Amino acid sequence: MKILVNGEQKIIKDSLSLKHLIELCNLKSERIAVEINGKIIERENFLQTTIKEKDKIEFIEFLGGG
Repeated sequence: MKILVNGEQKIIKDSLSLKHLIELCNLKSERIAVEINGKIIERENFLQTTIKEKDKIEFIEFLGGG
Protein backbone atom coordinates (compact mmCIF):
# COMPACT_ATOMS: atom_id res chain seq x y z
CA MET A 1 0.00 0.00 0.00
CA LYS A 2 1.12 3.58 -0.57
CA ILE A 3 1.67 6.11 2.19
CA LEU A 4 3.38 9.48 2.47
CA VAL A 5 6.21 9.81 5.01
CA ASN A 6 7.63 13.31 5.56
CA GLY A 7 6.44 14.24 2.07
CA GLU A 8 7.97 11.18 0.38
CA GLN A 9 5.86 8.37 -1.05
CA LYS A 10 6.61 4.90 0.31
CA ILE A 11 5.17 1.48 -0.41
CA ILE A 12 4.72 -0.77 2.63
CA LYS A 13 2.98 -4.04 3.42
CA ASP A 14 -0.58 -4.04 4.78
CA SER A 15 -1.30 -4.11 8.52
CA LEU A 16 1.97 -2.50 9.55
CA SER A 17 1.96 -0.87 12.98
CA LEU A 18 3.39 2.60 13.51
CA LYS A 19 6.02 1.07 15.82
CA HIS A 20 7.21 -1.23 13.04
CA LEU A 21 7.24 1.62 10.51
CA ILE A 22 9.43 3.64 12.89
CA GLU A 23 11.83 0.69 13.11
CA LEU A 24 11.85 0.29 9.30
CA CYS A 25 12.79 3.97 9.00
CA ASN A 26 15.69 3.41 11.48
CA LEU A 27 14.30 5.90 13.98
CA LYS A 28 14.22 5.64 17.76
CA SER A 29 10.65 5.95 19.05
CA GLU A 30 11.77 7.69 22.23
CA ARG A 31 13.34 10.53 20.21
CA ILE A 32 10.48 11.37 17.84
CA ALA A 33 7.00 12.81 17.70
CA VAL A 34 4.59 11.40 15.12
CA GLU A 35 1.65 12.95 13.34
CA ILE A 36 -0.71 10.92 11.13
CA ASN A 37 -3.15 12.82 8.94
CA GLY A 38 -2.76 15.92 11.12
CA LYS A 39 -3.26 14.11 14.45
CA ILE A 40 -0.46 13.67 17.02
CA ILE A 41 -0.05 10.03 18.07
CA GLU A 42 0.92 9.42 21.69
CA ARG A 43 4.05 7.28 22.15
CA GLU A 44 2.13 4.67 24.16
CA ASN A 45 -0.14 4.13 21.11
CA PHE A 46 2.62 3.44 18.56
CA LEU A 47 2.22 -0.35 18.68
CA GLN A 48 -1.57 -0.46 18.37
CA THR A 49 -1.75 2.25 15.69
CA THR A 50 -2.09 0.59 12.28
CA ILE A 51 -0.95 2.41 9.15
CA LYS A 52 -3.60 2.65 6.44
CA GLU A 53 -3.52 3.27 2.68
CA LYS A 54 -2.82 6.94 1.82
CA ASP A 55 -1.91 7.93 5.40
CA LYS A 56 0.22 11.07 5.63
CA ILE A 57 2.83 10.54 8.33
CA GLU A 58 5.22 13.14 9.70
CA PHE A 59 8.16 12.16 11.91
CA ILE A 60 9.76 14.93 13.93
CA GLU A 61 13.07 13.87 15.42
CA PHE A 62 14.42 15.60 18.51
CA LEU A 63 18.14 16.28 18.43
CA GLY A 64 20.30 17.35 21.34
CA GLY A 65 23.23 19.64 21.13
CA GLY A 66 24.54 22.92 22.20
